[in-house]
Amino acid sequence: MPAKPDTIAAAKKAANYLIIRTAAIRGIEGKDWYADARTSLSTLCHNEGFNYTTFIKVMGATSPQCPVWMNIRHTIRVMRSLKVHAGDVYAAVAAVPALAGSVRKATIKTLLSEDTSTLGPKTRCFSENLLGNEDMVTLDTWMGQLVGLSAKRSGSVTSKTVSRPYTSTIKAVAQNFGWTPAMVQAACWTYASSKLGNINHGETDLEAAISRAIETA
Repeated sequence: MPAKPDTIAAAKKAANYLIIRTAAIRGIEGKDWYADARTSLSTLCHNEGFNYTTFIKVMGATSPQCPVWMNIRHTIRVMRSLKVHAGDVYAAVAAVPALAGSVRKATIKTLLSEDTSTLGPKTRCFSENLLGNEDMVTLDTWMGQLVGLSAKRSGSVTSKTVSRPYTSTIKAVAQNFGWTPAMVQAACWTYASSKLGNINHGETDLEAAISRAIETA
């Protein structure tokens, strides 16, 4: 099936070096988001007695269509449930409220796997970035809106039509800046989430998101 017109238009914007470079510069304060997140989430895992790699895999599985604080809350609940159920993945995930069916399945799959391979194109990149692999590029709904996709259609940012030129452009900007691709994406995401749609819906303040997650978990 041929790509829809808005997907083709988004692909053209994603391939536009100037658009991505400008967004990265305008969101430069967020370029170290992943590094900062690794530090903050590692502290959370240490305090709770969680395995960091497992925590990040679950965070990836529970991240779709979810604000950052809620994503972390879901993950904390799953990790605590694993302790209660002595590592029984099926029982632990079943006991966690507010997880959609597809998210439950993804969470179980990633818990049973040894790596991030069972996760989707966006969620795997997100998890890998948080595990320290900054060469992979996370393309979520905000990144979709940055290249002109509507909120409802922004999920198509992970289609090959858009993701291939997008990833290539982000890596080109990264090479030019001397940053990692994840830094460029994080800066673009910071700009998009603060300037598009609902202001600050992207929740760039991770410490506040973690605090809220812990308080409500």
